[in-house]
Amino acid sequence: MMDAAIQNMLLVSHAVSPPNIDAARQKTKALM
Repeated sequence: MMDAAIQNMLLVSHAVSPPNIDAARQKTKALM
């Protein structure tokens, strides 16, 4: 469940501003 939400966040982040994808990935790793 959390994984799907995180993936959605990554997709949205990537669509809004590609450079932010790295920061989002770091946050994802921190959550995991």
